[in-house]
Amino acid sequence: MVVHGDKEVNKQLTKLISDLKDYQVALYIYSFARFLEVILLENFDEAYLDQITNKIYDYSFKYREIYTLCYDKIQNYADSSVNANLLKGFGNINKVLGETIAKVPVINNLQIDEVLIETGDKIKNYSSKKADKGIEKLIENQSSYVVPFVEKIEEINKLYNRPLEILFDHENIYLKSLEE
Repeated sequence: MVVHGDKEVNKQLTKLISDLKDYQVALYIYSFARFLEVILLENFDEAYLDQITNKIYDYSFKYREIYTLCYDKIQNYADSSVNANLLKGFGNINKVLGETIAKVPVINNLQIDEVLIETGDKIKNYSSKKADKGIEKLIENQSSYVVPFVEKIEEINKLYNRPLEILFDHENIYLKSLEE
């Protein structure tokens, strides 16, 4: 088992967030480029549009898999740090000490036991909140931001390859897919 502290966890987390951000930007640019390709080439063939949306979804799914794997690894890494284990251990000691004092008849009336138990719980909660704070930065990178591009390509597919009902008035045009 490799010994590491919170400083090393934060260093790894910062590097991971940077790498995931780069991946996220690359996926976003790819999706945007494929959307522009559809618009500029004016290729509205249904099979072609389905192929593009499926490819974007595949890449997005792979991003989510990698993100989930990284999230789990960094969470375990943070939970196994020396600082986290010391705080948890200290919290457990306080709680056990409080529970032991609660069993002593004369001292249990002084509420020292309740204070120690409560303090032990707070220390353990502080340890997990401290780790969660760093992980929150990672959660911000959860989305791949490709859904708007896929939705627009699917809308183009519906407009060009499915029967529509068109209604209009003096201000608006309304489109309704007949296959829904």
